[in-house]
Parts: sequence; C-alpha cells; structure tokens
Amino acid sequence: MFTIFLGLTPFIFITFLGFVFGKLKVLDLSHAKILNLFLFYIAVPALIIKLIAQNEIGQVDFKQIFSYLIMQSICGIIAYLITSKYFKRSIPESIIWALTVALSNHVTLLLPITEIYFQQNVITQVASIILMDGIILLSIIAFFLELSTKKNVNLFNFIKNLFLNPFILSIIIGLLFLLLNFNIDQSPIEYTLSKLAACVSPVGLTRCFLCEYCALRSYFYSFMCCL
Repeated sequence: MFTIFLGLTPFIFITFLGFVFGKLKVLDLSHAKILNLFLFYIAVPALIIKLIAQNEIGQVDFKQIFSYLIMQSICGIIAYLITSKYFKRSIPESIIWALTVALSNHVTLLLPITEIYFQQNVITQVASIILMDGIILLSIIAFFLELSTKKNVNLFNFIKNLFLNPFILSIIIGLLFLLLNFNIDQSPIEYTLSKLAACVSPVGLTRCFLCEYCALRSYFYSFMCCL
C-alpha cells in the first residue's frame, strides 16, 4: 500500500506546485494559457507520435477497446441529455459537457500512472484508447459542434481543419511511421519525442491546478463582494 502511495507522490507534488505558484502569484491564467498552447501544439502531439510509432499492434485487445468505446458513448449521451434537457443549456455547451464526461484524462494522468504500475501490454491498450478517442470521438464531436454553431457546414473546410488539428495530425504521422515500419528507436527522432513527451504530465498537472486555483479565487472574490 505504501509503495502504491509512493508511486503517486510525484503527481501529488507536481499538482501542489500549481497551487503554490498560483498562491504566490508567480503564475496566473495568462501563463496557464501559454502552458495549454505548449501542450496542445508540441508536447501532446510528440507523445502521441511516440506512442503510436512504437506500438505493437499484436498486443492490442480490440474487444476491450470496443467495449470502452461503447461505455464512453453511453456516458457522453447521458451527460448530453442531462445538460440539454434538465439544465436547459445550449447544444454546443451540452456537447462540450458530453465530451468532458466521456473522455477521461488519458494523456496527462492515466498514461503516466499506467507506465509506473503496469506492464507494456497495458500501456499499449491505453495508447490504443488515446488513438481511438482522437480518430473517432474527437472527429465526431468536432463535426456536431460545427453543425450546431453554423447553419451551413463546408465539408471540405471541416475535413481540412480536422486533419490540421495537432492531435489528429500527430496520430496520422504516428500511423505512417508504424505502417511504413519506420524504426525510430535510439534515433534523434525518438530522443526529441521522448523529451517533449516527458513534459506532458508535469506541465499538464501544474496547469490544471493553476487553473483551478485561479477559478476558486475568482469565485471567492465574487462571493465576498456579494456579502
């Protein structure tokens, strides 16, 4: 039990750093936005390319992935119905809440914890789920968001923007490496990707708690003003 807790201490400490930096006003929401951009355009795509390019297709349990997809879809649909019907929110906002419920934090939290406690076959499954989320769920949800916010959707522009999304683009690049049997092991490409991928969890956790602290501070300030 103590060993399990010890493995989680880096995540707890990194998250606490976000709170401390926010408390001391070293970082604020403007810095959190910069960290978001770094994660979205650089670090997470590097991690995805590395995961897919070094993936073992033979270890993927497609039945388990399909079951996970069904579970995600059910949770997302329920969240959408509750948000739109019960809370009477707009369709785009309801879709965002459905996305929030359906997609767990695979990249920032689940994958690093999996790498600590489990063997390679489990890591492969998590990587496959990340791939599935990017190709299926994000593309479908992006389409419905576009459809709900615009009366006329230009299919060509939508597909172009979808493929230029860093998340989708990194999946395509990783799949090309995998299908072409391009070995990146012990190469400058792997070294660069590994260093960038290592930033995902610490930067992501710091950013998350920094955003939470700034939001809580804002709510507390508004509450005190009401008093």
